[in-house]
Amino acid sequence: MAQTIFVNQTAPMILQNGLLSIGSSQNVAVEIINLLSGAALKAYDGWGAYCSSKAGLLMATQVLGTEINLHQLPAKVWGFAPGVVDTEMQTTLRALDNSQFSQVERFQRLFAEGQLRSPASVATFLYQAVGNPQFENGGFYDIRSF
Repeated sequence: MAQTIFVNQTAPMILQNGLLSIGSSQNVAVEIINLLSGAALKAYDGWGAYCSSKAGLLMATQVLGTEINLHQLPAKVWGFAPGVVDTEMQTTLRALDNSQFSQVERFQRLFAEGQLRSPASVATFLYQAVGNPQFENGGFYDIRSF
């Protein structure tokens, strides 16, 4: 549980604060994109630490966005949910049985139907999104909306 919260919430918060500090001290504009999840907004059984850590990072993103606006800092932060991506986490989830995770059939179906996004397609989307004014400071965006 502690590792999940550290990886998904604590470490990104430390990094975003460090980047903001470096950007401010060197008078360089910074754009931070926090990797979130639909699980930040929806509870999934068995995912207590994951959902909580993503929800916490969403709130941290919104708070930092508010602080950037308040102090008129040359920075922007926003959160991004990439949808279901074909990662090792997905491979592990699909190997579970229904008694271990009630949503396993959903993820197996998404994989079987070819509905998982590739990491490369998500990276391309993010690369093209940097600097786009459509993504507002403190905002939360889901790839399924684009």
